[in-house]
Amino acid sequence: IANDMAQAGKGDPADIDALLGQVKDARLTARFQRSADLLKQAEIAIKDPEREKEARTLYSKAAFELEKIVDENPEFRKADLALLSAARAFETVKLYEKASNLYKRIVDEARFEESDQRELATYYLARNYKLFFDFERSTRTFKRLVREYPKSSHRKEALLEAATLQENDQDYVGAAETLKEYLGKFPGGEVEPKLRLLIPRLYERAGQEGPMAAAYRDYLKRYSKTPQLVAATMEAALVLGNIARVAGKKKDATEYFVMVRDAFDANGLQPETDEAARAAEASFWLLDGEYQRFISKKITTN
Repeated sequence: IANDMAQAGKGDPADIDALLGQVKDARLTARFQRSADLLKQAEIAIKDPEREKEARTLYSKAAFELEKIVDENPEFRKADLALLSAARAFETVKLYEKASNLYKRIVDEARFEESDQRELATYYLARNYKLFFDFERSTRTFKRLVREYPKSSHRKEALLEAATLQENDQDYVGAAETLKEYLGKFPGGEVEPKLRLLIPRLYERAGQEGPMAAAYRDYLKRYSKTPQLVAATMEAALVLGNIARVAGKKKDATEYFVMVRDAFDANGLQPETDEAARAAEASFWLLDGEYQRFISKKITTN
């Protein structure tokens, strides 16, 4: 009717355009809804192993239709949701690159700058990169999520995922720094002692003795009197003792070695364990120090 009115020159042009826009939007919404219905059917079918092939067909059909809707109608008011739904469907059928491209459109295109779906698309994009082993881009995207969405409920997961990816990619310093960022943003919690112990270990793998020693000292400062963490504090003290010994800082070395030896004795730890081996090493260096002092004193006396 609106087209007939426009062609006949009847009615206000603005009103006709508005009516045409409403008709177009209604048609697009109907197509969108049909695709959503296909996705619901797919979600039901995928739960039945015998209907897996049918489910994959439904997911694919819905995804391609949603993508087509947006490509043909860039101004569609649900374009962001259509692309996000299509991307998730593509992921379900393991078309990860197709999914990645759609997530990127939401994340990068200016028209979606204010979209409510952009944060979620960033999160899914980071996970998607991980799925097809693009760890560098996955790390960057997880970091972007944390940086651009400070209220995101996915920030904790994003930082821990980024640190894990960096470690797996042998970027040990980067992983340590990411864990420090995590602890700065989310202090406390059961996981904190474990992460604070992982940080110096990462620096050690990177050959960064200075940051490693600083992280171990920080660990001792926080947890040296926590009985449940005695094994970890013995590890920290032994490493610091050996660093001081090599550097010729006998007093510091002795203090750390005594800490290791006494922690083992005071906590009744078992023989033939890592803790027993650390206590034995510390005791050896303490005895060696006593021997060296004895020899030095004897030579001086003679």
